[in-house]
Amino acid sequence: MSHEFRLLIDGVERAGSATQSSTVIDPASGEAIGTVAYATAEDLAQAVSASVRGLRTWSATSPWERGRVLKRAADTRSTTSRPTPRSSMSRPTAPRSASTAPDWRWPATAPAATWRSPSP
Repeated sequence: MSHEFRLLIDGVERAGSATQSSTVIDPASGEAIGTVAYATAEDLAQAVSASVRGLRTWSATSPWERGRVLKRAADTRSTTSRPTPRSSMSRPTAPRSASTAPDWRWPATAPAATWRSPSP
C-alpha cells in the first residue's frame, strides 16, 4: 500500500510546487507506506494567506455558530475512515465500547453549556 500525502492549501489538496518528496516510513515495521510532498516558499505564502483569510472569517463567527460547525466536523470525523498502515492491521485491538470511545462533540457544545454572564 502506497499513499501520496499531499499539501492542503486553501481547502484544496494538491502536490507541492517543489519537485522533491520524501518517503514516509511506518515506524512499527520500517516499511515505506507512501510519499510526502515538499512545499516551496510560494506554497507556504499561499497557505499563510489562506489561513489569515480563514481566521478573519472564523473570528467574525459567533461562539454558538462555531459550536455548530465543530459539532458537524466531529460528527463527520466519527464516520470517516482513514487508511490504516498494514503493520497495524495485523495486531489485535480491543473493540471500543460506546462508554470508552471519545466524544468529539462535547467541546463543540461547551460554549453554550458553560457560558455564564459576568457577575456585577
